[in-house]
Amino acid sequence: MRRYPEFGFLSSADLDLLSQVLKITTPEGVSEDERQARAATLVRLFQEGLTTEEALVRELGGPAQ
Repeated sequence: MRRYPEFGFLSSADLDLLSQVLKITTPEGVSEDERQARAATLVRLFQEGLTTEEALVRELGGPAQ
């Protein structure tokens, strides 16, 4: 999935996936700081090997209510 993992770069498909998961799991009304913290956690989880939407959503607590 990653185009240049040895350099830490994410492909456009990876970024699309991460953006979608962030959108799904971020509750409405959170601060920009909280959103950025969630995004950083998401990238860390992805780099640690959780590379499917389902696994990432599950780890971040499921869909936003």
